[in-house]
Parts: sequence; structure tokens; C-alpha cells
Amino acid sequence: MIHVNVRGLIIRESENGKQLIIQLRKRAGEAEVYELPGGRINEYEKMVDGLRREIMEETGYSLNDVERVTSSFTALGFGANCQVLFYAQIDESMKLGLGGGIDDEKIELVFIKRSEILNFIYDESKIKAPNLQFSILWWMINKNPK
Repeated sequence: MIHVNVRGLIIRESENGKQLIIQLRKRAGEAEVYELPGGRINEYEKMVDGLRREIMEETGYSLNDVERVTSSFTALGFGANCQVLFYAQIDESMKLGLGGGIDDEKIELVFIKRSEILNFIYDESKIKAPNLQFSILWWMINKNPK
């Protein structure tokens, strides 16, 4: 069975310029992992609706315009997960909830300035989900070249 996960490459406009929002997932007994906010969609749930739900649960932000970027597969050979990547921009007026996850999730938001993104990508001391680096590079090339 293939599970479908949606992930959001979310860029926040703030007084400090553009910032990438990622999450630091903390689970008991597991290493801390940096990843894009998102998660598994529910049965019969539309992908964009699942993304909006997951982003609200994990970040507290609502999403308006959402752009589908691409999909990829992870956990090949173990059950396969389809990761569908979306892009959205937000600002502080869209903060409607606390975020942090639900149930036993422990999620801390990390805001990375545009000027610090390349250092983050190459920092091997931080464990990152496989699609995170691709997503950042996609954004830098397609949405914010400098």
C-alpha cells in the first residue's frame, strides 16, 4: 500500500524579509528531524484540503493560494510513500492557531532567512527529510532567484 503525504514549502513574508518555515519534529526515542510541515492525507480527502489541515495543525497558519510543485517517492523497498509538494506564501495575518501538532506530536517551528538557507542546506549536523533540500533549491531557482 502506498501512503500519500502532502508537504508545504511555506514562505512567510515578514518585516525581516522572506523566511522559509520548516518544522523540527521531536518524538520520544527518535532523532530530531527538520522537515517541511505536512503529513498523511485522510482517506478520500483532497490533497489540498489535507495540506491545509496539516499546515494548520502543525504551524497554526491558514493557507490561501496553493501551488502544486511535484511529487516523489520515499521509503522505496519498505512500503513506499508518495510525497506531494506544494508551495504557498503566508504573512502574520494568516496565523489563526497555535500549531505544534496534535496528539503526541511535538513540533517546533523554525524560520530561516533567505540569506541563511544555503548554510542550512549544507549543515550536516542537522538531520533533514529527503525532500527538504530539493524543495529549498526549487524555491530559490523558481520563486526567489538572487
